[in-house]
Amino acid sequence: MTASLLPRDLGNGIVLSAATTKFASESFAVVDAERERLREWLPWVDHTTTVNHTEQYFEAVERADAAGEGLHAVIHVDGRFAGHADLRIVPIQRSGEVGYWLAAAAVGRGVITRVVAELFD
Repeated sequence: MTASLLPRDLGNGIVLSAATTKFASESFAVVDAERERLREWLPWVDHTTTVNHTEQYFEAVERADAAGEGLHAVIHVDGRFAGHADLRIVPIQRSGEVGYWLAAAAVGRGVITRVVAELFD
């Protein structure tokens, strides 16, 4: 899947959309509200202190997606912003990695299982 194939409805209220700057405010609001919970796994949380930081992140992932270095998506569940998921690719090493974070309200619903399966497809 490429960013051009997004948005994708995965069922059960889960929608994947291409990660673009238009989602910066929603993303920052969730990170800011859940900072305490997210910082345990995400070292960048404490350095993301303004919407501008989030906009810069989205600009970087838009460039990476355009260069074929990954697929970065935002997750909405039941119409609400719920997190990020990405497949980062290192072509020269023929490797990649999956990363994600999810808002507390969406945890425990099988969201990430569906999202990661879709990224791999």
